[in-house]
Amino acid sequence: MVEKLPLDFVRKIYNMLTNGNDDVNFYCMCIQNQNREAATNSPIKFALNLIKINILCRLPFSKRRLFSEEIGKAYLSRIFVRPAICELASGMLDNSRLITDIFGCAVTTIKNRNDIFKDVEKEIGVKGFADLRKQYDNSKLSIQQIYKKISAKLKTVIDYKIELSVMEKHYVANKYAVRLLDIAACNNVFITAIIRSSYPREFIEKILKKYKISVDRLIITSESETDFKNEALVNPEFTGVFSNDYNGFIKKFMKYGCKPIYYRSPQALMERTVHPKLNDGFRRIYDGICGLNLFSGIKRMSREYELSFLCVAPAVAGFAHRVLQKAEKGEYVICLCDESSFFARLIKRLFKSTENIVFFPWSPLATNKYKSALEWKEIIEETPIFDDAYLGVFDSVLRYPVSALKEPPDTLTLSGIMATAWTDKSSDGVDNAISKVIGKHKKIVIADSVPGICATSQLCSILERIKPETTYTCVTMSNMFGVKSADLKPLARIISGNMPLLCQIGADGKRWIYPKKIDSNKLDEIYRAILDFSLNFFKYTKDASAELTISGDDASALYMQGLHEIRNMI
Repeated sequence: MVEKLPLDFVRKIYNMLTNGNDDVNFYCMCIQNQNREAATNSPIKFALNLIKINILCRLPFSKRRLFSEEIGKAYLSRIFVRPAICELASGMLDNSRLITDIFGCAVTTIKNRNDIFKDVEKEIGVKGFADLRKQYDNSKLSIQQIYKKISAKLKTVIDYKIELSVMEKHYVANKYAVRLLDIAACNNVFITAIIRSSYPREFIEKILKKYKISVDRLIITSESETDFKNEALVNPEFTGVFSNDYNGFIKKFMKYGCKPIYYRSPQALMERTVHPKLNDGFRRIYDGICGLNLFSGIKRMSREYELSFLCVAPAVAGFAHRVLQKAEKGEYVICLCDESSFFARLIKRLFKSTENIVFFPWSPLATNKYKSALEWKEIIEETPIFDDAYLGVFDSVLRYPVSALKEPPDTLTLSGIMATAWTDKSSDGVDNAISKVIGKHKKIVIADSVPGICATSQLCSILERIKPETTYTCVTMSNMFGVKSADLKPLARIISGNMPLLCQIGADGKRWIYPKKIDSNKLDEIYRAILDFSLNFFKYTKDASAELTISGDDASALYMQGLHEIRNMI
């Protein structure tokens, strides 16, 4: 029946159903891209879905529920599905003209403007500047006019070029949108950029050149009054409008017949997802980084990458930041991990100089002293490798094998086995190794990236015995979090990875235990996500105020929200 309808009529119905408002446009696009064959195979069902989206998106009390999935629980990359660049570009090339606003879609910022104004205030050292700059933020005024007003209010002369310098550092390119514009330019589409900004033309041109964005005509609202109608009426049937601002930009041209090409910003997508309670300053940075890296459309990320980026990476990046703060103050930091471990490699990528950071492999098993069943119970409860004890990973260091048991032992049974079957060594090897790594330092920082308290507490007790003159501070992942050790086991397993666990330090050398391996492809995706998030966060929060650091509460909230999926992932 549908096949018999005139094609022009079907197109009109489709355009009417998919262009009601910004939510309708975006969510209809997502539905279409989630199943490309749906419209062909089940046209009635597909049309009903579009109608449903139209109804929901026009009801204010239900709008925010649509696609409002929880971070860490839903695979968001399967929901926020943008068309491939080549597909969207082919539609764009149906037009001979393209009108775009560039800033917001092709060039954006991770921080919002108000936070950037605070950075400018910090740079110029004039209190009250940020509030006034926010008050006078008007794209119809030139930057010189704005600063003249601010200088008069503050009774001091402030150079607007400082803001330009700070703003340039904050701009980042959205590769998806930049590529679309590049394809349009290469195919002789006439591009008109209407920039709603106070900044001078030479600064705008500098930014466009920096990100290799070509336009044929550049209009800046602060230079002259912009007549949207005149721009739209130049061949509107063959004019496309590309922007992330549906109501403030695209609709002004749609009413004259121009074709909308709406690009919902990645930050806006993140704002619609359900977050745990986060610090406002951190959330703004978090939404910006996650949105641009995960949901720009340039690539659909794997489930492991997305989940790790959203829920695991903030914890690791937050802890690494604490370690680096200590090192930057010149303190001698001992990281309890092997130099080839992922955390050690992360620290080396984030910190140019690691002269006062040393990596010392350690674990709660390495002390070699006799441990009671109660002490073993505490270690077992927080150390992931004991989950694999029944597989025989400990058999080489026990007097009789755990793998010989008919079924996996519970914690109490395993505690008793470890207390009676563990082969003890003398403490000389441990004492010598710790003395060597401390050297002549009288003040040290002990940093343990693997969640748990037993490893650090046992090292400290040995340190107090063999180096009583040395004072120490402990920076641990467990202290940063406020959750139970059992809940931190998946994080401990991720950070430890497939590295062997140090079990004994004897006079004859070290002995290691090898855990059950996590799939190497999954682990690579997890580590890549943590590294990408950390590099982005350190870049965009450099020299920022304290509110833009990752608190233990924020890291814990994100991790706990994704805990169920993290457990399934590894």
